[in-house]
Amino acid sequence: WSHQAFAHGAEVVSYFRWRAAPGGQELMHAGLNLHDGRPDRATAEVSGVAEELPNRDREYRQADVALLHDYENLWATTLQPHAQGW
Repeated sequence: WSHQAFAHGAEVVSYFRWRAAPGGQELMHAGLNLHDGRPDRATAEVSGVAEELPNRDREYRQADVALLHDYENLWATTLQPHAQGW
């Protein structure tokens, strides 16, 4: 999906986790590295993408963008916050 994103004009692709979480609700979510910091399969895959990208010609275009502010969502997180100080 990284190649697809760049092919569609993305300037940046961001990966969610550098390292897998050591505990909590996201314990089973993968990261670029394992729980102890050792490289995982994703590390090699992302490295491969990084090596291939400089060889591609990219053209950047200005995209139309919209920002959505959802008051109902704001009210829901205000009434039932996910964490202290949220």
